[in-house]
Amino acid sequence: MGKVLSRFINGWPGTVSRQKDDVIVSLKNVGSGSIKPGDPVFLKNSVTPGGVQGFIAGTTTENDFVGFAVRVPDKTPETWGSDQQEWKAGDVLDVLVRGSIVVPFGTSSPKIGNPVYIRKSDSVLVSAAGSEGTTVPVPDTYVRTARDSACNVEIVVTKRHLQ
Repeated sequence: MGKVLSRFINGWPGTVSRQKDDVIVSLKNVGSGSIKPGDPVFLKNSVTPGGVQGFIAGTTTENDFVGFAVRVPDKTPETWGSDQQEWKAGDVLDVLVRGSIVVPFGTSSPKIGNPVYIRKSDSVLVSAAGSEGTTVPVPDTYVRTARDSACNVEIVVTKRHLQ
């Protein structure tokens, strides 16, 4: 007897979702906080050598955007606890600078094609700009699929911001 799949998930945060023209680079976490899979990362050149850091409200701007942290492909939450996968200060991580990736999302029903923003109050990704100064745009990044039951969305980064 066959089964009918009634629930599809986009994947786990940080999972590269399409691999035709993705560009992934390795960069060091030079920030003071940790970075989780699917988190947007931003350039930090104030230290030598430069690297990336997570979003910091009031400090990080859209001009600093590099890409999104990529999950190690052979590990899923079923193989290890979700609290173990993060890159602490000084760790080297893979960053998707162009292509499609699954990320946790705050907007309950984002429209496909909408641009992506980061809400400053809680660093959550959303698909609508808030009132003046409450969100930061994530440049050249758009919603690609509807949000799944695990609150994840596939997004696409259409242009590299790090050469």
